[in-house]
Amino acid sequence: MLKRFFNSAPQLPSYDPTFGDATAQRLLKLLDKKETDPIVDYLDSLRDGEWDLRNWLLWTFAEHAPSRLLKAAPNSALGATIGGIVSLHLAWEARNSGLGDHAQELYGERLVTAVDHFKLASEQDSADPTAYANLITAAMALRAEQVELHDIYHAAANRDAFNLKAHEMMLQAVCKKWGGQHTDMFSFANAIIEQAPAGSVLPLLWIQACIEQWFYFGFYDNDLDSAVNFLNHEEANTKAVAVWDAFAQRTTPVAPYELPHLNNAAWWFYQTADVARCKQALDLINNRFTIAPWTHLDDDPAKAFMEAKIFAQSG
Repeated sequence: MLKRFFNSAPQLPSYDPTFGDATAQRLLKLLDKKETDPIVDYLDSLRDGEWDLRNWLLWTFAEHAPSRLLKAAPNSALGATIGGIVSLHLAWEARNSGLGDHAQELYGERLVTAVDHFKLASEQDSADPTAYANLITAAMALRAEQVELHDIYHAAANRDAFNLKAHEMMLQAVCKKWGGQHTDMFSFANAIIEQAPAGSVLPLLWIQACIEQWFYFGFYDNDLDSAVNFLNHEEANTKAVAVWDAFAQRTTPVAPYELPHLNNAAWWFYQTADVARCKQALDLINNRFTIAPWTHLDDDPAKAFMEAKIFAQSG
């Protein structure tokens, strides 16, 4: 009995899309009860300096109850933004459904609907960058030219110079799997490192770029040797360490919308066998794991995350 108890595997953490954020949890409960007016009022109150939080909340709500959120959307710029985000979410659902030609048709239709919503929202609210930031996603999925994608990105950055969503999606837009080049992706990440204010999570996009390169080698080129070798790439690792060490000096709490980038950092340092930095990142994450990039290692992201935690305790 005692031997079996002490040899039992550690309990896996559960995925929580709210990352334990009390406000998000409270608002999701209201959404479940169809009490949507307080949700809309709160979202409307998030303006300068809070665009990233609002965007993260909108995506969290859309993934939890898209039809209910859409019904609650007001006839306003916020409502148009909600319509665009829900349409994007439903487009990804169709794309991943495996239902063949009909699903692909729905995918395209919903992307076009998202574009229409985001264009309307950007016209109705001249300060909010959120519609443009998400428009990058829809446009790249529709295979827009790189020039158009850069124009959309600059429109978002003109409204909020360090908008996280805009920079995340532009990094995706210029990566190879979406029609760009990895040289452009790393150049974009380098520019962010140089321009971002101290304490910003934005320089950690360098690590996202490294993961994109590793992923492309392994899953698109089917070149596992190059993928493994890239984990030892000198420039990739030197800059990953530098951006992480700079971020780790920050004393302000981690915002929920920043957690995907801390998960990226933990994943990278786990793969590159950097015990100390993996542990630093995991301590800040505190079980608030994301689905990606852990599913690159195991179909069960909680299992891969737990294996990283065990590794981090080995030093």
